[in-house]
Amino acid sequence: MFFSCLAAGADVVKRADLLEVLGYEQNEYGHKRLETLVYRIRRKARTVEFFPLITHHGYGYSFSMDLILRKTC
Repeated sequence: MFFSCLAAGADVVKRADLLEVLGYEQNEYGHKRLETLVYRIRRKARTVEFFPLITHHGYGYSFSMDLILRKTC
């Protein structure tokens, strides 16, 4: 869901919108869960030379290039 929200075409996705889509609470704990999710995604992507996720501190997240999602299942 995180990537789907970012791939929707908005330049920057607000933290509040991501919290809502992910079902996290709009409080300190929800924000911490979102930060943890981003940290884990970045940690898994360390094997990639470039990972296009950009943090807009205090506002939200965006990708620096187009994102193509593939369905799995």
